[in-house]
Formats: sequence, C-alpha cells, structure tokens
Amino acid sequence: TVTVTDLCGTTAEDEVTVTVQYDTLQVYITPDTTVCAHDSVILLAHPALGWNGYTYLWENGEDQDTRLVQPAATTTYTVTITDGCGISATDNVQIGVNDPIAAFSWNSGIYVEGFPVQFLDESVGANSWYWDFDYPGITSTERFPVVTYPDSGLFNVMLAIVDGLGCVDTTWQSIWINPEVQFYAPNAFTPDGDGTNDVFFGNGVGLDGYHLRIFEI
Repeated sequence: TVTVTDLCGTTAEDEVTVTVQYDTLQVYITPDTTVCAHDSVILLAHPALGWNGYTYLWENGEDQDTRLVQPAATTTYTVTITDGCGISATDNVQIGVNDPIAAFSWNSGIYVEGFPVQFLDESVGANSWYWDFDYPGITSTERFPVVTYPDSGLFNVMLAIVDGLGCVDTTWQSIWINPEVQFYAPNAFTPDGDGTNDVFFGNGVGLDGYHLRIFEI
C-alpha cells in the first residue's frame, strides 16, 4: 500500500498484491538400511524444492552433502539443510546394525578317542553354521554336531556363523581328547618255566600304570 500527498494537502492511496511462488524446502537422507557391525556406509542428503544454493549441517558438525559412517550399534543420523532464502528443513535416518555372536560348548566330561562328543551351539543371531574340528576331514554345517575323534590330543575347534544379512562371527575353543583306555588280564597262566605264559600280568592301551593285588582263595 502507498499513500501520496500533493502540495495542496490532497492525498491518494493505492495498493498492489505481489505473489511469490515458493515451494517449501524438503530434505531426505539415503540409504535407510542395516549393515554388519563396523561396516561403513555413505549417507547422502537430498534437498528438494527451496530456492538458490543449499548449505548442510549434520549433527556432528560436518557440512557436506555426503557423510561416511561406521556404526558399532544402531544409530540415528540427522542433517539440516538451509536454502538461499534462509529456510531450513531437517531429516534423520536410522542405520541398523547386525552383530551376531558365535559361541558354543560341549557336554561336560572326560572324552577319549573313538567316543562321540556332542557340541552345543550357543550363538546369537546365527542362520548358518560352519565347524572345523582341527582334524583332517572332520567339519560340519549342523547346528549341534556330534563328532568322534580317531586320535587323542589337544584340538582347536572353530565355529563360524552367518546371520540373515551375511554378517559373520567366529570363535575358537580347545578340547582335550584322552587316549582310549583298554585293559586285559588273562584268567590263567602256566608258571612251568617253558617260556610261555610263565608270568601273570595285565596289559592294555592308554595306561600309565596299574596296581595288581592277588588274593589266595
């Protein structure tokens, strides 16, 4: 509106309407996704509408349209974009994190070669399993495998798991397999000095020693 007064004190007034075509600034962030723990992902802030140049401000102070993140847990990221008219818009995105945990145990007890061992999966988030039992040719993809070691010794068992996203975790444990113990004692002997079966004794496999007691009946 404008009012005009001439030298005679006469006034006149008029008005005009000016319409500004302005589409409100919008912003969104991509991608909205889930990753494996400690994997990297590049976030991209997309402005739309608004007017003239854009400035960017992430919650951590970065001021670019892209941002490299490496979340250790599910995290929300926020960006504010301001256009040339000083109008701002904000968006946020949550990056989910999958972090499967491999774990296993076996039934308590003393194990010997030639006898089965039941392994128990205790993992979190696993969809598939791969076991390596530190013995040539002995592996498994079962969740609860039963394994028989042909030999004694210390074996480093490995379990690798994969979740539905393809995230992997691996763990190791050592298991001791004892030698198989067998003992044999004859029920007769012939102490006649002919060099055959003259001495009574026991024999076996996997023995450190034994104590023999003889009773007279």
